[in-house]
Amino acid sequence: MTKPPCRLAEWNDTAVIAELAAKAFDQNDLCGRYMHPERHKFPGDFVTFWRRDIRNHFFEPNVYFVVSTVDESENGSSKVVGAAKWKRQGRNAPEPTQPWATVLKYYSINLTHTITSRIWPNRAADPAKSNCLSEAFPFFAHHWCGEREESWFLDMLSVHPDYQLRGHGRALVEWGKEKARMERICASTTSAEMKEEFYNKLGFVEVGRANVGPLSGVLGGVVMFCDEP
Repeated sequence: MTKPPCRLAEWNDTAVIAELAAKAFDQNDLCGRYMHPERHKFPGDFVTFWRRDIRNHFFEPNVYFVVSTVDESENGSSKVVGAAKWKRQGRNAPEPTQPWATVLKYYSINLTHTITSRIWPNRAADPAKSNCLSEAFPFFAHHWCGEREESWFLDMLSVHPDYQLRGHGRALVEWGKEKARMERICASTTSAEMKEEFYNKLGFVEVGRANVGPLSGVLGGVVMFCDEP
């Protein structure tokens, strides 16, 4: 099987990435049932949640959105069918120099989304669960310490249902693993339910759980590391 091509995402890709994420996480216990119980009643709001989240982080330092593509026609155009969000985390993470225009975009986009989310709240979501991830993180943050403090973290992975089992997910994971390999640090992720075997095949092993504390009872949440990418 030919490895699907991957590239860094562009701003114009963000709407497509949001659609992919909404499809991929519709049946996810955390992002779907738990955080967005009304997503089927308000599907557009669920997509808007992902679009806001992706755009809020798009210009964030050390955050990289990567997409996988397929050739769409004979004229060389391509179609985005998979996406991943990787983050280089740790105290020794490089501090990329960004133009002032990029910094301004980052803050203006976040401000805009803060205002619009108050005017048009996410009707698909349970407001009581909006901060559940940040509230739960202290219960499992210890997994990223010591030799594992420096890490390339896979925060999101989504592939269009029509293009699954064609190597797109693997290619997007390998993109970040290669970054980790170049720095001789680990790669990490928290697996959604029923996805542990996929990551096992790519060299990741379970080291703990993230469905603890406020997230107790939520499916998935396996903390996985690939110490030798």
